[in-house]
Amino acid sequence: MKVLGIIPARGGSKRIPNKNIYPLGGIPLICHCLRIAKKSPSIDRLVVSTEDLAIAEVAKKEGVEIIKRPVELAQDNTPTLPVIKHVINELDKTGFHADIILTIQPTYPFITVDNIEKAIRVFFEIDDIDSVTTVKKAPFHYHPYNARKINKDGTISFMFPEEKKRCPNSQSAPPVYFFGNLYASKRATIFEKDSLYGERSFPVEVSNIEGFDIDDMFDMEMAEWLLTRKR
Repeated sequence: MKVLGIIPARGGSKRIPNKNIYPLGGIPLICHCLRIAKKSPSIDRLVVSTEDLAIAEVAKKEGVEIIKRPVELAQDNTPTLPVIKHVINELDKTGFHADIILTIQPTYPFITVDNIEKAIRVFFEIDDIDSVTTVKKAPFHYHPYNARKINKDGTISFMFPEEKKRCPNSQSAPPVYFFGNLYASKRATIFEKDSLYGERSFPVEVSNIEGFDIDDMFDMEMAEWLLTRKR
């Protein structure tokens, strides 16, 4: 099976302008996942999907192929699925037909080759599978049972009061997981089921650092600190 690695990176970030090429540890943010993905022995072809010339230039310097994304697929509300379909269709024209499509978000700088290899390996270990996603375990204070809502009268209450009563602490609450840093999908899942996940999606658990996502400047500063500690 051929594996296509896609890093979708548009240029219109709002919380951190030019986030995907914002310097982290002395190099553009996107370079962290690019350099790891290039080391994966399982990825047959690696591309960056972008409409942004600056991002494209950075990726080219890293030796990674660019798929020019239409501007209409680079809006704030553009889902990932049509972006991935666009890349696959463009590569089909070149005669490259991928069986597994690995999507890596550029905002996860601590992704590892091991994360990638484990995700791809699942497709060879389990039959009848639609996708694989990396996940990280949520700390109890982020558990949905602890979520509150502000009522119309200004008071605050639990979103799930009965569940909170049954599970007042971390020992009694079922574990929940957040998205880790990548997902791998079968081609048929994307086109025939019109989904990146399908019905049979399997997890690969990663650490909180491996699944660390940069959303705002606080995250960027925390990532810089983590890099310093890692060194």
